[in-house]
Amino acid sequence: MRIVFLLLFVLFYFGCSENKVAGTATDTENTVAGVILTSDNSVASGALVQMLARHVALGENPVLAETKADSLGNFVFEEFVSDSFDLEITLFDSKGNIREIALFKDLSKEDIPAKEFALGKPAVLSGKFAYEEHISDITIGSAFRLSIEGSAIQAHVFAGDSFQISVAPGDLRLAFFPSDEQVVSRLRQKGINDSLIYQEFAISAESGDSLNLGELKWFLDEPFKNPWKRESRLSGFVVDSLGKPVFGAVVRAIGDVYGLSFAKTGEIAPHDFTYTDANGFWSLPFPAKVLADSFRVETEFNGGLIGVSPFLQVADLKRKEGDTIWVDTMKLEEPSEINLNIRLVVNQEDSLQVDNCYMNSVIVGLVGTSKFKQIITCAPMDLPGLPSGEHSFVFYTSDIGVLNVLHDSDVPMDDYMRFINVTLTPGEVLYQQGITYTPPTL
Repeated sequence: MRIVFLLLFVLFYFGCSENKVAGTATDTENTVAGVILTSDNSVASGALVQMLARHVALGENPVLAETKADSLGNFVFEEFVSDSFDLEITLFDSKGNIREIALFKDLSKEDIPAKEFALGKPAVLSGKFAYEEHISDITIGSAFRLSIEGSAIQAHVFAGDSFQISVAPGDLRLAFFPSDEQVVSRLRQKGINDSLIYQEFAISAESGDSLNLGELKWFLDEPFKNPWKRESRLSGFVVDSLGKPVFGAVVRAIGDVYGLSFAKTGEIAPHDFTYTDANGFWSLPFPAKVLADSFRVETEFNGGLIGVSPFLQVADLKRKEGDTIWVDTMKLEEPSEINLNIRLVVNQEDSLQVDNCYMNSVIVGLVGTSKFKQIITCAPMDLPGLPSGEHSFVFYTSDIGVLNVLHDSDVPMDDYMRFINVTLTPGEVLYQQGITYTPPTL
């Protein structure tokens, strides 16, 4: 009996190898089949095999069909549900945890993979999830989903909770979004773009990695009505210090170049953002709101490397409406830092001014970036995480009442904002001395 079985296996194997389309286990052109092996080359009996749609919107179920491997590790799909697809194969342990996994991408009738599908150890992603929202008329709730783009892997998480998710290794995009589909629908009806509803985090993980992503925060603010045509875009590329494209760098449009939203709320206003693809390419709609006559684009990678574009003019947005503005390639470099002490100088003839340093805190930052901070005068201060190059460093009163009156009046910014030209070197600290601050007079 054993000899008969081996003979049948040999006939089956060579019958398959004669077919020019590898992986087809029957004579039917529309059948895909194979055998699944674990990382130690044993058969992966009971492994879950899912045929996935290659392109679906985030939040949608990508599974076209699924089956399980038999006791010999063999699986069969009797027909193609789609002309092109991905295969995600998952082997679970006795407790339902992912033991091994693999994702085979971009498959088609004309490009069926080899008969043997090898699995590997998953990458494990962990962290803590939080959210913040300032949207009227909609209660977001605390239930969210974590989803790996192009994968059937999903996890449910509540705001404030920790999470752990096992995934196939590679260059990944982890999206997080509200679990309630009705909430998502109402956000869309309110005019909020999917890129803000389905916020993403780019990750590169190898087999067996355990990556702690820290805190992932879903943040959404009341949307501005975009004054531009929908096809109006900013586009460009991000490269590293050697000129190679960077995948997964976040790119933001900075419409609030003086950090006024930070001064008023204590938080950096959310910006239109996206991530670079494998070629370092990115594309964003024109910024919905610009608080000055110019704006900038900023890029960061893994919370460390940083770069910025030259300043772009609002007049160019009007001139190029309905078109694409190509932004100069941004280079990611080691962050710089400014270290300084701002000395308080009070006008003794102004009876409203006080010489208490704590009552005269200031907002400091680098114009055209997201790097702003509130500090107390007369005390040492550092502003880290800055892009290198020539910049304008600004500081002004943090008194929101005074700032609102000045900003909403016809008083020129130069009358209540102080600017210093600085040149920053990648990875180095600039020690700035001799800076004085006199509170503005209304």
